[in-house]
Amino acid sequence: SPNPCCLTPRMRAAFSSSLVPLLLAGSTAVQPNTCQPRSAHPFLPIYHIIGNVTSSAAGIVTSVEDINDVSSVILFKGVYHVFHQCCQNHWDHVVSVDLIHWTRLPPPIVPNMNPTGVRHPDWYDAHGSWDGSLSVAQKWNALEEPVVVMTAIEGAKPGAPPPPPYTVAMAVVRPTNLSDPFLLNWTKDASNPIHFESGAPTTPYDTPGQVWKNGDYFNF
Repeated sequence: SPNPCCLTPRMRAAFSSSLVPLLLAGSTAVQPNTCQPRSAHPFLPIYHIIGNVTSSAAGIVTSVEDINDVSSVILFKGVYHVFHQCCQNHWDHVVSVDLIHWTRLPPPIVPNMNPTGVRHPDWYDAHGSWDGSLSVAQKWNALEEPVVVMTAIEGAKPGAPPPPPYTVAMAVVRPTNLSDPFLLNWTKDASNPIHFESGAPTTPYDTPGQVWKNGDYFNF
């Protein structure tokens, strides 16, 4: 749960109105890597970003959730966000208002769901929503909103045979609600996936960089 000492009254009100209903609504649904309460592991450091911890009935730690590559670190509407890869298949998300105390939010981008916790019929990221980048609207890049460009590991397209393992495309994902400082929900573009005439990218590790607009075209 959020540390109340590091939230301003405005942030506390926004947090309560936007995050709490989501968490309550999600309590009856299957959520990947659900955030654990602080009380479950009171001796873990609060100044580090770590994965969820699994303990035995005797209280012995048996595993720590696998977190890896940082995809983006941004400041948005007074909240610091770190988006990173988790469990080799999706994006995870932590927020802070002081860069000291961190709160883990539900995963914002997961395979075959759109937005968080809501299934979508697409197939293009069935095997992984992998590394990418998050570009924030700035004067130099001519963007009007934050945008994610990520690597998608394709599943089988409806009516088609399964693709070779690690068939790669790109996908665009945008915030569902730009007024939400916590950027809880993200929506995958209906035009996904993105393929290239050149055949690139060739591996899941050909990850996109920052996005900018040049005339009628977007580059990354």
